[in-house]
Amino acid sequence: MRAFWLGCLCLGTMPALAGGQYDMSDMIRPGLWEVTTQDVKPNGEMGPPETDEECITVEEVEDFTSFAKNGPDQNVRIEKFDRSDDAVSYTMAFSGTGAQESVKGSLVGDLEFDGPERYQGTMSFQMSFGGQSIESRSQVEGRRIGDCTGDEDEDDYDDEY
Repeated sequence: MRAFWLGCLCLGTMPALAGGQYDMSDMIRPGLWEVTTQDVKPNGEMGPPETDEECITVEEVEDFTSFAKNGPDQNVRIEKFDRSDDAVSYTMAFSGTGAQESVKGSLVGDLEFDGPERYQGTMSFQMSFGGQSIESRSQVEGRRIGDCTGDEDEDDYDDEY
């Protein structure tokens, strides 16, 4: 699960832009990250925290859009990407292809970094498919907890299971 940036697994791929506009290698250190996400309910109450551990690779840090990978049947485009020395604000739009053509949505995020090993922020997610609509808003915070082990099952641990 890519809670680190997205909080969901519904986005697709874009070409790598290492060293380009979406390169965040000066903002975040690759490695094993612990990420806590809490849904914000419409009345402002916070849902229960969900914590995941994820291995963030050098390639993902060099291309912000690679965090959105979830297979070849989806398209993603960055509509907005603003960054400063310690923050990033973005809007992504996505749509499915083929059998997933009815899937469409957007993700808006604002993240602030406290050095290359800690961040916090908010994300708003909207998706429609097959006549249904889903919207959510979340608070997220992450911290680097070490190096990746090379064991994908161990590095991408979700504490709900």
